[in-house]
Amino acid sequence: MKCLLFLLLPICCFAQNTKVTAYRLVNENDDGPCSVKSYIRWSEGGPLSYVTAESNDVAFARDLLTLKNLSKKWKKEKHFCTPLSLSSDMTHNMFVIEYNGKNDTILADKYNTMIVFPDKAKRYLDKIWFSNQCFRRI
Repeated sequence: MKCLLFLLLPICCFAQNTKVTAYRLVNENDDGPCSVKSYIRWSEGGPLSYVTAESNDVAFARDLLTLKNLSKKWKKEKHFCTPLSLSSDMTHNMFVIEYNGKNDTILADKYNTMIVFPDKAKRYLDKIWFSNQCFRRI
């Protein structure tokens, strides 16, 4: 019996290590921050400013991480959004990915047509594949 418990414990632990949490800004302030991340962190706009969804789908988490890496080859544009900036480029969606003991975040626009890298002040666009393929699962 101890051997069976010893074998099941690692299986249970590994099954729980994948999680994707999606945040979508649904009620933004006219003069509020430009990122859903700010609304979540500082509770801007009250509790009804964003919605969340969760998934434990391993393939989905892998697809999102692959998509983030591939996006750096897409057409890029400047993206202006700092934590304190107002009336800037908006990022309405955020995907927090926990996969294989690592955490990563993807920020996207309202229609999931571009991935935003705020630390580089860049956004990468791929309207056809990005909006039609990966985000149908949410």
